[in-house]
Amino acid sequence: MAIAFFDVDETLIAMKSMFSFLRVFLARVEDPTHGSYNRIMATIDKQISLGATREDINRYYYSLFCGHSQAVVRRHAQEFFDAMTVPYQVDVVRRLKAHQAAGDEVVAVSGAMRDIIYPVMDQLGVHTYLCSEPEVIDGRYTGRLLAQAIGAGKGRLVRHYCEERGVDAATCTAYGDHISDADMLRAVGRGVAVYPQEPMRQLAQEQQWEVMCQA
Repeated sequence: MAIAFFDVDETLIAMKSMFSFLRVFLARVEDPTHGSYNRIMATIDKQISLGATREDINRYYYSLFCGHSQAVVRRHAQEFFDAMTVPYQVDVVRRLKAHQAAGDEVVAVSGAMRDIIYPVMDQLGVHTYLCSEPEVIDGRYTGRLLAQAIGAGKGRLVRHYCEERGVDAATCTAYGDHISDADMLRAVGRGVAVYPQEPMRQLAQEQQWEVMCQA
């Protein structure tokens, strides 16, 4: 059995679920600890200007959930997606369904934690995740990350998962849109760049990955 690995944000869905959810969540819980969403985004922009990596930003993002109940976050995530028409990338979802029909295992690989994206993945019939994993103690987030699913971390998770499953990674496929997905695509036999911008488009050509273009 082969495995198909899918990035989520901007690959399966045309949105950045982590930050879209954060805006709504902060408004609902009225958390004064970190200030407004706009203030948080200004902090992130400043960190990036000072050379922060995507891994650094991911750690900061999950620190914002420190002290919050995991169950409450999951409930808000379900309500968040229930209240919208999820902007699925139709062509990519079609590929996912084709893998499922062929008997392939489908795995979501995302910097977003499972507690945020599970409503979307449930709708797609995907129940296996390689995601950023926040630490939870006594039902509450500590603000620390146990695992990163960003950049090189995605590649490591994919390779380790294939080894655990006893599956030859060369028989597997990975889909991603951003240059930060490159290590994941390199980890398998077939990489697919989804609606890529530069420099991902150039890298896809160099690596001879399939490129999915928007109609």
